[in-house]
Amino acid sequence: MVTFLTTWLPEVLKLPEALSYGIERAHRSLRAASSTIKSKNHPRSIIVKFFSSQDKELILKTAWSTSPVKYKDNIIRFDNDYSAGVITARKECLPLIKELKKRQLKVHLLFPARIKIFFTEGPKTFDTLQATVSYLSANKTLDNVEEMDFSQFGVKRHLEKNEWSTADKKKKKR
Repeated sequence: MVTFLTTWLPEVLKLPEALSYGIERAHRSLRAASSTIKSKNHPRSIIVKFFSSQDKELILKTAWSTSPVKYKDNIIRFDNDYSAGVITARKECLPLIKELKKRQLKVHLLFPARIKIFFTEGPKTFDTLQATVSYLSANKTLDNVEEMDFSQFGVKRHLEKNEWSTADKKKKKR
């Protein structure tokens, strides 16, 4: 699998072969046990671990900009392999990001679930959804943010469940 990917990736993505794309390991994922996938010929994901995160980022960016990537008439999709916790945290940020984009603000979702908003004064990065909502609600005079209803972005649910606490509370528990 590693040998195939080492030769196939530079060829299909038109990457310089002079670079060494160090693949630590590669394997196919297990078949989906879901009854929604009836075909035994349904393609499985390939999990690839690179030695260098720069190689991984280069390959992902190139693959995302080269659309569609095909192998034997099958479309190949490239994505990061996130843990379940990271996926959940990122999904919780999506409604806020969509709303901000509707309001013509440039927004990036950074790893693991940090939000970067490009204001006219310059970019600002927030480590949590709670911090983002707190900042936006306190600064409603910012361009395109006035009249936003922040109650819809899941923060209230976290506060009610007491899932978020201050650093002082965490220290007292120890």
